Amino acid sequence: MSTDSPQVAAIKERYKASFPEKVEVIRTALNSVFDNDDLEPVKEELHKLAGSLGMYGYQELAAHCRSAMEHIDQRNRGELINDLNAVIELLTSDA
Repeated sequence: MSTDSPQVAAIKERYKASFPEKVEVIRTALNSVFDNDDLEPVKEELHKLAGSLGMYGYQELAAHCRSAMEHIDQRNRGELINDLNAVIELLTSDA
């Protein structure tokens, strides 16, 4: 049972309503993995997303974003792709 006030619950619902837009950001990032060597813009988007997801209580999603950022640093494109796909899947499910 949530102890959020009605105002906080409304803010969280508005944030959740933005998930389709966030999916498009991640899909664009995923395409960048294949098309570019410079993944810093992808890392920047993941950083912003991880912060906002964590703030709104979506810890699992935030963890996948942080993992993806680590895989960018490690230049591990295979695991990065896995993380980005997991983020998309969680954002499109009833997270």
